Amino acid sequence: MIVAMWNYLLELTQSEVQVKRKLPSAHNDLVIMANELSIRLHIDIDENNINESALKVLEIVRPSWDKHEIRFTSFREGRMNILLGCYIDGNFDKDVVLLRKYGNNTSILVDREAETEIIKTLSKEGICMPLYAILNNGIAYGFVHGEKLTVDTVRDEHISRLIAKEMAKLHSIKTKKDNPKPSLFDKLDTWIEYIPNTHEDPVLPSRFILSQEKEKLKQELQFMECPAVLCHNDLGITNIIYNKEKDEVKFIDFEFAGYNHSAFDIGEHFCEYAGVSGVDHGTYPDKDYQLKWIRNYLTYLKEYNNEEDRPVTDKDVENLYIQANKFAPILVIYATSIP
Repeated sequence: MIVAMWNYLLELTQSEVQVKRKLPSAHNDLVIMANELSIRLHIDIDENNINESALKVLEIVRPSWDKHEIRFTSFREGRMNILLGCYIDGNFDKDVVLLRKYGNNTSILVDREAETEIIKTLSKEGICMPLYAILNNGIAYGFVHGEKLTVDTVRDEHISRLIAKEMAKLHSIKTKKDNPKPSLFDKLDTWIEYIPNTHEDPVLPSRFILSQEKEKLKQELQFMECPAVLCHNDLGITNIIYNKEKDEVKFIDFEFAGYNHSAFDIGEHFCEYAGVSGVDHGTYPDKDYQLKWIRNYLTYLKEYNNEEDRPVTDKDVENLYIQANKFAPILVIYATSIP
């Protein structure tokens, strides 16, 4: 393992251009393969000594940084990942490199290769921050400055319009994939397989019950004419950042991003209005709020798709409203089925 951590073999990601990159000690003259987006570093992040692991990564992605001036901030240690912010003392507002160590066994939930490819695609479009390096058990990427939303700020008329705009931009992204298939039910099938038939907590549904509920919703939703687009698939309020200085909204944490029904992203987002820790179903947005939000979304979507000559109709808004609220219940299974 020690040999692997110090053997900085950098592999080709997209570009076929060979460049020389100065590496520590005996590897100074190593010729590596790289592109403008990211490089692959065969480094393992040691969660028990994460600062030292970070320094090894920063030697490559930020070679000009003085290691004596580097500071670290732990942003979150949840059940999914460990997240560390790295920056030069006094320059937090200018440049922060995020180091994310994947949680143990999270490959069950997340296709890591697909995740990095999506991040590369979205960073080119200005939707997410750049990916600096792919590591053995994590990634190094850019940081979004701003404030995470709350159940109050997400309802702000101006901010909610910015959210609709950013979601429309995401959903308008065109890739080389022809006729993409929504991943929703395939993912649910995979996740549900890992759930035990019984739980110690009697409130949690069994695998059998979840499978039954999933099939009922699948029969209800499969014939809806809802386009498959590139979706975030986890647009909780804590994954939305508002930068007041730039007056813009950015999405973060694209681990679950992939092709899905556009109405799922919208319905899932509305469900998050009920809160994260203390859930209050009474705060689910009413129809008038949703119709206004959806009209903004569709207006921006037509702009991004160069379809301004086709105005948004009341029927368009009503149809998407119905679809979003039909997809909203699937969030219960989507969230519960995460092992």
